[in-house]
Amino acid sequence: MPFQIMRFRELMKKLMDVDCLEESLSQIVRVMEAELSFQSLGIFFHNENKKSFRLKISRNLSHAYTKRTEYDFDDNLVLLLRNGDVIQSSDPKDLPYEKSYVHLIAAPLLFHNELLGFIFIDNAERRFSDEEMALLDTFATVCSLVGHIYKQAHQIQNLSIFDAVTGLFTYRNFYQRAVIAFQQANRYNHPLSIVVLKLGKYKELYRKLGAVEASKIISGTATALMDNLRVMEVIGLIYPDTVAILLPESPTEDIDFVLKRLQNTILEVSSHLADSMIAWGVASMTTDYKDCDDMIRHAEEAAFEAIRLDGSMRLKHASPDLD
Repeated sequence: MPFQIMRFRELMKKLMDVDCLEESLSQIVRVMEAELSFQSLGIFFHNENKKSFRLKISRNLSHAYTKRTEYDFDDNLVLLLRNGDVIQSSDPKDLPYEKSYVHLIAAPLLFHNELLGFIFIDNAERRFSDEEMALLDTFATVCSLVGHIYKQAHQIQNLSIFDAVTGLFTYRNFYQRAVIAFQQANRYNHPLSIVVLKLGKYKELYRKLGAVEASKIISGTATALMDNLRVMEVIGLIYPDTVAILLPESPTEDIDFVLKRLQNTILEVSSHLADSMIAWGVASMTTDYKDCDDMIRHAEEAAFEAIRLDGSMRLKHASPDLD
Protein backbone atom coordinates (compact mmCIF):
# COMPACT_ATOMS: atom_id res chain seq x y z
CA MET A 1 0.00 0.00 0.00
CA PRO A 2 1.53 3.36 -1.01
CA PHE A 3 2.73 5.56 1.83
CA GLN A 4 0.36 8.48 1.48
CA ILE A 5 1.56 12.05 1.93
CA MET A 6 -1.30 12.70 4.39
CA ARG A 7 -0.03 9.94 6.67
CA PHE A 8 3.45 11.44 6.52
CA ARG A 9 2.06 14.87 7.45
CA GLU A 10 0.16 13.34 10.37
CA LEU A 11 3.38 11.73 11.62
CA MET A 12 5.33 14.99 11.41
CA LYS A 13 2.55 16.82 13.27
CA LYS A 14 2.68 14.26 16.09
CA LEU A 15 6.47 14.57 16.33
CA MET A 16 6.14 18.33 16.86
CA ASP A 17 4.17 17.65 20.08
CA VAL A 18 6.77 15.27 21.53
CA ASP A 19 9.77 16.42 23.60
CA CYS A 20 11.51 13.08 24.20
CA LEU A 21 13.67 11.21 21.67
CA GLU A 22 12.35 7.79 22.70
CA GLU A 23 8.74 8.94 22.32
CA SER A 24 9.47 10.44 18.90
CA LEU A 25 11.07 7.19 17.73
CA SER A 26 8.11 5.26 19.13
CA GLN A 27 5.74 7.38 17.02
CA ILE A 28 7.84 6.66 13.92
CA VAL A 29 7.97 2.93 14.63
CA ARG A 30 4.19 2.77 15.01
CA VAL A 31 3.80 4.11 11.49
CA MET A 32 6.49 1.73 10.23
CA GLU A 33 4.56 -1.19 11.73
CA ALA A 34 1.48 -0.09 9.79
CA GLU A 35 3.34 0.38 6.50
CA LEU A 36 5.98 -2.38 6.53
CA SER A 37 5.84 -6.10 7.21
CA PHE A 38 8.83 -7.15 9.31
CA GLN A 39 9.85 -9.66 11.98
CA SER A 40 11.80 -7.38 14.31
CA LEU A 41 13.29 -3.91 14.38
CA GLY A 42 15.94 -2.04 16.35
CA ILE A 43 16.97 1.61 16.17
CA PHE A 44 20.48 2.30 17.46
CA PHE A 45 21.75 5.75 18.41
CA HIS A 46 25.10 7.12 19.45
CA ASN A 47 25.71 6.85 23.19
CA GLU A 48 27.02 10.34 23.91
CA ASN A 49 28.89 9.22 27.02
CA LYS A 50 30.78 6.44 25.24
CA LYS A 51 32.12 5.77 21.75
CA SER A 52 29.44 3.26 20.89
CA PHE A 53 25.93 2.78 19.53
CA ARG A 54 23.16 1.23 21.67
CA LEU A 55 19.52 0.39 21.09
CA LYS A 56 17.13 3.25 21.77
CA ILE A 57 13.93 1.50 20.79
CA SER A 58 13.03 -1.93 19.43
CA ARG A 59 10.20 -4.21 18.41
CA ASN A 60 10.14 -7.97 19.01
CA LEU A 61 13.63 -8.03 20.52
CA SER A 62 14.29 -9.35 24.03
CA HIS A 63 15.40 -7.22 26.98
CA ALA A 64 18.54 -9.36 27.22
CA TYR A 65 19.46 -8.60 23.60
CA THR A 66 18.70 -4.91 24.11
CA LYS A 67 20.98 -4.75 27.14
CA ARG A 68 24.02 -6.57 25.79
CA THR A 69 24.05 -5.39 22.16
CA GLU A 70 26.42 -2.52 21.54
CA TYR A 71 28.50 -1.50 18.53
CA ASP A 72 31.82 0.31 18.97
CA PHE A 73 32.86 3.17 16.68
CA ASP A 74 35.57 1.03 15.09
CA ASP A 75 33.29 -1.94 14.41
CA ASN A 76 33.36 -2.97 10.72
CA LEU A 77 29.59 -2.60 10.47
CA VAL A 78 29.74 0.96 11.84
CA LEU A 79 32.56 1.89 9.43
CA LEU A 80 30.50 0.74 6.46
CA LEU A 81 27.40 2.56 7.68
CA ARG A 82 29.43 5.74 8.24
CA ASN A 83 30.20 5.69 4.50
CA GLY A 84 26.48 5.74 3.81
CA ASP A 85 26.24 2.09 2.78
CA VAL A 86 22.95 0.24 3.26
CA ILE A 87 23.96 -3.24 4.39
CA GLN A 88 21.87 -6.24 3.38
CA SER A 89 22.20 -9.87 4.39
CA SER A 90 20.34 -13.10 3.72
CA ASP A 91 22.59 -15.24 5.90
CA PRO A 92 22.57 -14.87 9.72
CA LYS A 93 26.12 -16.28 9.71
CA ASP A 94 27.35 -13.24 7.78
CA LEU A 95 25.50 -10.69 9.92
CA PRO A 96 24.33 -12.17 13.26
CA TYR A 97 21.06 -10.95 14.72
CA GLU A 98 18.89 -12.20 17.55
CA LYS A 99 16.50 -14.01 15.21
CA SER A 100 16.93 -16.08 12.07
CA TYR A 101 15.91 -14.18 8.95
CA VAL A 102 15.56 -14.33 5.18
CA HIS A 103 16.43 -10.68 4.66
CA LEU A 104 18.12 -8.24 7.06
CA ILE A 105 18.77 -4.56 6.36
CA ALA A 106 21.01 -2.19 8.31
CA ALA A 107 20.24 1.38 7.19
CA PRO A 108 22.42 4.33 8.35
CA LEU A 109 20.94 7.42 10.01
CA LEU A 110 23.09 10.19 8.57
CA PHE A 111 22.90 13.95 8.94
CA HIS A 112 25.50 16.04 7.05
CA ASN A 113 27.69 12.93 6.74
CA GLU A 114 27.60 12.31 10.52
CA LEU A 115 26.43 8.86 11.56
CA LEU A 116 23.86 9.41 14.30
CA GLY A 117 22.73 5.80 14.42
CA PHE A 118 21.21 3.05 12.29
CA ILE A 119 18.13 0.89 11.82
CA PHE A 120 18.13 -2.91 11.85
CA ILE A 121 15.02 -4.45 10.30
CA ASP A 122 14.49 -8.04 9.19
CA ASN A 123 11.95 -10.31 7.52
CA ALA A 124 11.70 -14.02 8.33
CA GLU A 125 9.67 -15.01 5.24
CA ARG A 126 10.83 -13.03 2.21
CA ARG A 127 13.04 -10.26 0.91
CA PHE A 128 11.88 -6.66 1.18
CA SER A 129 10.54 -5.25 -2.08
CA ASP A 130 12.01 -2.20 -3.84
CA GLU A 131 8.99 -0.19 -2.72
CA GLU A 132 9.59 -1.23 0.90
CA MET A 133 13.28 -0.35 0.59
CA ALA A 134 12.35 3.14 -0.64
CA LEU A 135 9.90 3.53 2.24
CA LEU A 136 12.53 2.42 4.73
CA ASP A 137 14.85 5.10 3.33
CA THR A 138 12.12 7.70 4.03
CA PHE A 139 11.75 6.53 7.62
CA ALA A 140 15.54 6.56 8.06
CA THR A 141 15.60 10.19 6.89
CA VAL A 142 12.90 11.15 9.41
CA CYS A 143 14.79 9.35 12.22
CA SER A 144 17.99 11.18 11.22
CA LEU A 145 16.26 14.56 11.33
CA VAL A 146 14.67 13.81 14.71
CA GLY A 147 17.98 12.54 16.10
CA HIS A 148 19.83 15.67 14.93
CA ILE A 149 17.24 17.99 16.51
CA TYR A 150 17.47 16.21 19.86
CA LYS A 151 21.25 16.12 19.71
CA GLN A 152 21.36 19.89 19.18
CA ALA A 153 18.87 20.47 22.00
CA HIS A 154 20.95 18.24 24.28
CA GLN A 155 24.15 20.11 23.41
CA ILE A 156 22.55 23.48 24.15
CA GLN A 157 21.23 22.19 27.47
CA ASN A 158 24.65 20.87 28.41
CA LEU A 159 26.22 24.32 28.05
CA SER A 160 24.92 25.18 31.52
CA ILE A 161 25.43 23.41 34.83
CA PHE A 162 21.95 24.02 36.21
CA ASP A 163 18.58 23.87 34.51
CA ALA A 164 17.11 27.37 34.29
CA VAL A 165 13.57 26.37 35.33
CA THR A 166 14.18 23.88 38.14
CA GLY A 167 17.61 24.79 39.47
CA LEU A 168 18.57 21.11 39.24
CA PHE A 169 21.77 19.84 37.65
CA THR A 170 21.51 19.37 33.91
CA TYR A 171 21.76 15.74 32.85
CA ARG A 172 25.39 16.10 31.76
CA ASN A 173 26.47 17.40 35.16
CA PHE A 174 24.36 14.84 37.00
CA TYR A 175 25.89 12.08 34.89
CA GLN A 176 29.45 13.20 35.64
CA ARG A 177 28.75 12.97 39.38
CA ALA A 178 26.91 9.66 38.98
CA VAL A 179 29.92 8.09 37.21
CA ILE A 180 32.24 9.07 40.08
CA ALA A 181 29.77 7.80 42.69
CA PHE A 182 29.35 4.51 40.80
CA GLN A 183 33.11 3.96 40.60
CA GLN A 184 33.59 4.69 44.30
CA ALA A 185 30.68 2.49 45.38
CA ASN A 186 31.97 -0.32 43.19
CA ARG A 187 35.55 0.02 44.44
CA TYR A 188 34.79 0.24 48.15
CA ASN A 189 31.63 -1.88 48.17
CA HIS A 190 29.50 0.98 49.49
CA PRO A 191 25.71 1.24 49.03
CA LEU A 192 24.45 3.35 46.14
CA SER A 193 21.05 3.80 44.54
CA ILE A 194 19.86 5.79 41.55
CA VAL A 195 16.21 6.81 41.62
CA VAL A 196 14.25 8.06 38.63
CA LEU A 197 11.09 10.07 39.29
CA LYS A 198 8.66 10.44 36.40
CA LEU A 199 5.65 12.75 36.47
CA GLY A 200 2.96 11.10 34.38
CA LYS A 201 0.51 13.17 32.34
CA TYR A 202 2.85 16.17 32.52
CA LYS A 203 2.15 17.06 28.89
CA GLU A 204 -1.57 17.11 29.64
CA LEU A 205 -0.91 19.52 32.50
CA TYR A 206 1.24 21.61 30.17
CA ARG A 207 -1.57 21.90 27.62
CA LYS A 208 -4.26 22.43 30.25
CA LEU A 209 -2.49 24.96 32.50
CA GLY A 210 -0.06 26.58 30.11
CA ALA A 211 3.71 26.81 30.16
CA VAL A 212 3.99 29.15 33.16
CA GLU A 213 1.83 27.12 35.57
CA ALA A 214 3.26 23.79 34.39
CA SER A 215 6.77 25.14 34.96
CA LYS A 216 5.77 26.15 38.49
CA ILE A 217 4.76 22.54 39.19
CA ILE A 218 8.05 21.07 37.98
CA SER A 219 10.12 23.76 39.72
CA GLY A 220 8.08 23.26 42.91
CA THR A 221 8.71 19.53 42.70
CA ALA A 222 12.43 20.20 42.31
CA THR A 223 12.44 22.53 45.33
CA ALA A 224 10.61 19.94 47.43
CA LEU A 225 13.24 17.35 46.54
CA MET A 226 16.18 19.65 47.25
CA ASP A 227 14.70 20.73 50.60
CA ASN A 228 14.19 17.16 51.77
CA LEU A 229 17.38 15.42 50.67
CA ARG A 230 20.88 15.49 52.10
CA VAL A 231 23.59 17.72 50.61
CA MET A 232 25.49 14.65 49.40
CA GLU A 233 22.49 13.48 47.38
CA VAL A 234 22.55 14.81 43.79
CA ILE A 235 19.45 15.62 41.73
CA GLY A 236 19.42 16.08 37.96
CA LEU A 237 16.83 16.77 35.27
CA ILE A 238 16.75 14.07 32.58
CA TYR A 239 13.67 15.28 30.69
CA PRO A 240 11.11 18.02 31.45
CA ASP A 241 9.00 15.44 33.32
CA THR A 242 11.76 13.15 34.59
CA VAL A 243 14.22 13.63 37.46
CA ALA A 244 17.16 11.45 38.53
CA ILE A 245 18.35 11.26 42.14
CA LEU A 246 21.73 9.92 43.23
CA LEU A 247 21.59 8.37 46.72
CA PRO A 248 25.08 7.41 47.95
CA GLU A 249 25.52 5.64 51.28
CA SER A 250 21.78 4.90 51.45
CA PRO A 251 20.83 1.36 52.54
CA THR A 252 18.49 -0.25 50.03
CA GLU A 253 16.00 -1.21 52.74
CA ASP A 254 15.47 2.48 53.59
CA ILE A 255 14.76 3.64 50.03
CA ASP A 256 11.02 2.90 49.99
CA PHE A 257 10.45 4.87 53.19
CA VAL A 258 12.46 7.84 51.88
CA LEU A 259 10.55 7.91 48.59
CA LYS A 260 7.17 7.68 50.33
CA ARG A 261 8.12 10.73 52.41
CA LEU A 262 9.27 12.58 49.28
CA GLN A 263 6.06 11.73 47.45
CA ASN A 264 3.91 13.18 50.26
CA THR A 265 5.98 16.37 50.08
CA ILE A 266 5.67 16.59 46.29
CA LEU A 267 1.88 16.23 46.47
CA GLU A 268 1.76 19.42 48.53
CA VAL A 269 3.30 21.39 45.65
CA SER A 270 0.09 21.64 43.62
CA SER A 271 -3.52 20.51 43.79
CA HIS A 272 -3.11 19.37 40.19
CA LEU A 273 -0.76 16.57 41.28
CA ALA A 274 -2.02 13.15 42.37
CA ASP A 275 -0.53 9.82 43.47
CA SER A 276 -1.38 8.30 40.09
CA MET A 277 0.89 10.84 38.34
CA ILE A 278 4.06 9.97 40.30
CA ALA A 279 6.18 6.95 39.42
CA TRP A 280 9.51 5.87 40.92
CA GLY A 281 12.17 3.57 39.49
CA VAL A 282 15.07 2.41 41.68
CA ALA A 283 18.36 0.78 40.70
CA SER A 284 20.64 -0.26 43.58
CA MET A 285 24.15 -1.68 43.72
CA THR A 286 22.74 -4.89 45.13
CA THR A 287 22.31 -5.83 41.46
CA ASP A 288 25.36 -6.12 39.21
CA TYR A 289 25.50 -3.35 36.61
CA LYS A 290 28.02 -3.12 33.80
CA ASP A 291 28.54 0.61 34.25
CA CYS A 292 26.78 3.81 35.33
CA ASP A 293 24.87 4.03 32.03
CA ASP A 294 23.50 0.57 32.64
CA MET A 295 22.37 1.50 36.15
CA ILE A 296 20.63 4.71 35.02
CA ARG A 297 18.93 2.89 32.15
CA HIS A 298 17.56 0.24 34.51
CA ALA A 299 16.22 2.92 36.84
CA GLU A 300 14.49 4.61 33.89
CA GLU A 301 13.00 1.32 32.73
CA ALA A 302 11.75 0.61 36.25
CA ALA A 303 10.10 4.06 36.43
CA PHE A 304 8.43 3.41 33.08
CA GLU A 305 7.13 0.07 34.39
CA ALA A 306 5.96 1.74 37.62
CA ILE A 307 3.67 4.11 35.70
CA ARG A 308 1.51 1.11 34.80
CA LEU A 309 1.15 -0.10 38.38
CA ASP A 310 -1.90 0.45 40.58
CA GLY A 311 -1.96 1.90 44.06
CA SER A 312 -0.96 5.16 45.68
CA MET A 313 2.79 4.37 45.69
CA ARG A 314 3.89 3.42 42.18
CA LEU A 315 7.42 2.20 42.77
CA LYS A 316 9.49 -0.50 41.09
CA HIS A 317 12.97 -1.75 41.90
CA ALA A 318 15.08 -2.70 38.90
CA SER A 319 16.01 -6.38 38.80
CA PRO A 320 17.24 -9.03 36.36
CA ASP A 321 13.56 -9.62 35.57
CA LEU A 322 13.66 -6.42 33.49
CA ASP A 323 16.41 -7.81 31.26
